[in-house]
Amino acid sequence: VIEVPAHEPNRYYLIIHTGNHMLSRIDTMTIENFASLLQMETLKQNALEQQLFLQHNNTTLDLLLSRYSSHEKIDNALKNLGIDTSPLYQVLLIHIRTLHSEDEHRKCDILAAIKQSVRSQYSNLAYFMSNDRIVFLHNHENELSQFKKTLVQSLLSTLHSDSTLPAFTHISAISDSTDRYSIGSINKEVLNIYQIFSSTSLKNHCMRYSDLGCLRVFLNVEDYASLRETIDPRILKLYDENPEQFTTLVALCESNLHYQDTAKQLFLHPKTVRYRIDQIESTYDLSVHDPDDFLQILLAGKIIILTETAV
Repeated sequence: VIEVPAHEPNRYYLIIHTGNHMLSRIDTMTIENFASLLQMETLKQNALEQQLFLQHNNTTLDLLLSRYSSHEKIDNALKNLGIDTSPLYQVLLIHIRTLHSEDEHRKCDILAAIKQSVRSQYSNLAYFMSNDRIVFLHNHENELSQFKKTLVQSLLSTLHSDSTLPAFTHISAISDSTDRYSIGSINKEVLNIYQIFSSTSLKNHCMRYSDLGCLRVFLNVEDYASLRETIDPRILKLYDENPEQFTTLVALCESNLHYQDTAKQLFLHPKTVRYRIDQIESTYDLSVHDPDDFLQILLAGKIIILTETAV
């Protein structure tokens, strides 16, 4: 058995079945030369595959970012990717984080597993892959063949239980459907979902753009300074005077008033969370048990995220 060197993660072996015959010196030289030829061929094949991957990756990214200046160029790009047969397009973004810093170098393994899993259920896909995310561009015929939230979540849940992969968390976002000349708009939809929920306690969850409901109103605001003025004055004062307490308050409401979960998320003791909330309620006349205040706190948390990222 001779290992044929190749780029990771591929491993190739040349296995010689000799039976009862001893290999002569000429046989050994022939085998070694053949192994060298195989190495050259595998390296050439890997280089071609990497070149094709980069081409497709860049083409998909250009489509997502609306970089093509004409309908003709969009048509050609979709044809080159092999996703030009159906009238509708949809975007699925999956962002990952490893739970342990020593597993950072294995993000590519997680993304590769996600790619394989999604492609096993959906056809007519192109994808863009970066360090911590993969974005699928799906060409489909109708509503029946579009990305399904429950199926995507099920696929990711299966990967979370895969012992061969490092522990990770994810946020996934599914856009609405559109025509081929509006792909950039649905890419913005999934980016908006990630923008709103990436810094929250929401993990291992799948969101559709339609799930945002009234939050979509805030995404179309051009003047984020005026958007900030819509925050309840009591909450805005808390944010300006004590951002740490504001973060604790928002995290508690996002966890549906679960003090243990909030403490774990913020790396605090539950008693510290309760102490901060008691201080907030007495100082700023807020109550997490008041339905109106609860809603105002949640909205304020989302608006602050939007205004900070806009800056």
